[in-house]
Amino acid sequence: MANKKILNRRNISVFVILITILILILITIFAVRKNAIERTNSEIAKNILSKMDLNVDPCEDFYQFSCGSWLRENEIPKSEARISTFLEMEDNNQEILHKVLEGDYPVDKTLSAEDQALDKEIFNKAKTIYDTCMDEDTINKQGKEPIINLLNEIDLYNNKTRYEGVNGVSTLVADLHKYNVDIIFNIRILGNDYVNPMAINIVIGQPELLLIKNKYNNENIISQYKTTIIETLNRLFGDQKGERNFELMANKIVEFEKKLSEVLVPEEDLQNPMAVFNPTTIKDLTITYPNINWELYVNTLLENKDISYPLIPPQITNKTPKYFEGLNKILGETDNDTLIYYSEWKIISKFIMYISDAFNKPFDDFDNSLIGIKEKRKRYKTCTEITEKIMGNALGKYYIQKVFNDNIKVMTKEIIVNIKQSMEDRIQNVSWLDLFTAGQATETLKSMTYEKIGYPDYIFKPKELFVKEYEGFEVDSSVFLNSIVNYEIFFHKKIEVPKDHSKWDMTPQTVNAYYHPGDNSINVPAGILQPPLLDLRQPDYLNYGAIGSVIGHELTHAFDNNSDLFNPMNTSFDRWSNSTHTQFNNLSKCFEDQYSQYEIEVSDGKKIKMSGKITLGENIPDNGGINRAFEAWKLSSNDTSIFNERNKVLPDLSKFTAEQLFFVSYSQFWCEKITPELAEKHNESNPHSRGKHRVIGTLSNNDYFAKAFNCPKKSPMNPEKKCILW
Repeated sequence: MANKKILNRRNISVFVILITILILILITIFAVRKNAIERTNSEIAKNILSKMDLNVDPCEDFYQFSCGSWLRENEIPKSEARISTFLEMEDNNQEILHKVLEGDYPVDKTLSAEDQALDKEIFNKAKTIYDTCMDEDTINKQGKEPIINLLNEIDLYNNKTRYEGVNGVSTLVADLHKYNVDIIFNIRILGNDYVNPMAINIVIGQPELLLIKNKYNNENIISQYKTTIIETLNRLFGDQKGERNFELMANKIVEFEKKLSEVLVPEEDLQNPMAVFNPTTIKDLTITYPNINWELYVNTLLENKDISYPLIPPQITNKTPKYFEGLNKILGETDNDTLIYYSEWKIISKFIMYISDAFNKPFDDFDNSLIGIKEKRKRYKTCTEITEKIMGNALGKYYIQKVFNDNIKVMTKEIIVNIKQSMEDRIQNVSWLDLFTAGQATETLKSMTYEKIGYPDYIFKPKELFVKEYEGFEVDSSVFLNSIVNYEIFFHKKIEVPKDHSKWDMTPQTVNAYYHPGDNSINVPAGILQPPLLDLRQPDYLNYGAIGSVIGHELTHAFDNNSDLFNPMNTSFDRWSNSTHTQFNNLSKCFEDQYSQYEIEVSDGKKIKMSGKITLGENIPDNGGINRAFEAWKLSSNDTSIFNERNKVLPDLSKFTAEQLFFVSYSQFWCEKITPELAEKHNESNPHSRGKHRVIGTLSNNDYFAKAFNCPKKSPMNPEKKCILW
């Protein structure tokens, strides 16, 4: 009996000791976790403050207030033309892919032996592209041979007679389109359009030239361009000087390209989809532009496709009729030699970057100078970027495994749900919408059920990934350029009828998002669902201010200056009433005028006005998107306890309200520096405003912002006249 009491006392003592140890462990874990959380919160706050310039009045210049210190402390590297918060995220994502490509195949033990073998094959395609790109010794030993072999395979120069006359020109254009080389016009072959998703749609339009339009009248740049061509041709064909006159060829190439530039349709005139949606037929094209045999061109173009023509007649859309009018006249006045010289140059300029620096340096230096780049990038960055472009979804699997999880997806879904609710509330309170159009808009919103968040599931299914993306694509383990050419041919041949909506237009690691009118979907890749835009450790007001505004922006694209063209199922052009359309256009003009007053610095220290017309289709979603994000964040407060827990004040930021930090978070992902040369190029063609104007333009229209910072009326960030749509 005594022994039992002793044992009981011992058991109790052991139990007490164990409980004490357990409590100490829990206290330690809690303390460590608390310190980690505090450290994380402190780091988040420090990162925000490090970008800000608190000496600036936020009601005077909120961009400088939010990004002033970042702008002072960051310089554009000589190897880049632009830096920004977005590009920092891209660099981080590229570094993840770089490490994957530097390693061996990461064995996936969850796959069957058959799937694992295919998974390894897909990985090795990407690895081979990267390795051959990085093998500069071999590339330099091969010299000009790879591109000379390509030119000999196409063999334009020795077969000039094949390309004479109308039929010859038509064959020439089709032959080069096989390699995705756009010589005199651009071509896209789509497996669907918005009128008949089961039809092939051939979309033709004006090409993108090397120089922006006004540079063809700049004597200095034209002189540099001709010198670049002469030097490049000399390096490639120096052994043919007796039969090739490089100066004559350069003059003919540049003069022909200048003529093309003169008939280009201004980008401002291409912003309305109705202006570029011009259905036509082969017969009509032949009558209107007789210097191309359109039937021969289309037959030659499609002869290697999986879907035969003319058994399934394609639809044809002409995006730029005025350009083709000018082109038709130019072709009638151009000799065969000029077309051959220009076509050969287009092949060279497209593929020369993939061969030895000894041969691509003149063109590379000139091309970089056009956007203000002064040095070559580190080789691994270029090779990672090229490999990602070709094998993006294959690499996406490994990116997802490293950075993405279901909690991120849940949070993103929650934000989308709240933003949709905010938009539904807004539709009911817009005075310029009549009942019919409001009903159409609400139906569009309710039918927007196909959200793509993170990544497409099939990237983790090797058989499905292989069939959808890479079946038939061959890589060359010896010659880097050959893999690039194979990809261009392979990519050009692929046609999907009907369009496979399980495939995304962006890879999982892309730092971007988009709205797709074809299936009325919001698409948010994992690449943009990363800090600082989305961080599960930071307060919701920061997440909603950043990624919430991005999602709000994409959702607003369903209701922007192009959205009146589609009904809720996006299959016809009958969605808005005439009266609503008129009012929308009148209100849109306010944004066009507002952004057209902003200036950007270009070459030689000059300043030019931004194009509010080109950027209208992005400025409207910017303005609507931040409103939806702010309202969505407020909607998340329905559960007060959860809202309070997820919206705590960060250390060192207690002087700011949550509302103010929402707008700081929005603004800081637009911190940006850009070379004057690239800024000028973007101003002619890029539909997005500069980062500074995406902050100032958007927030100076925003009543929520003005209230949060108590900005005086008529102050720069709270003007009397505001542009408001959504």
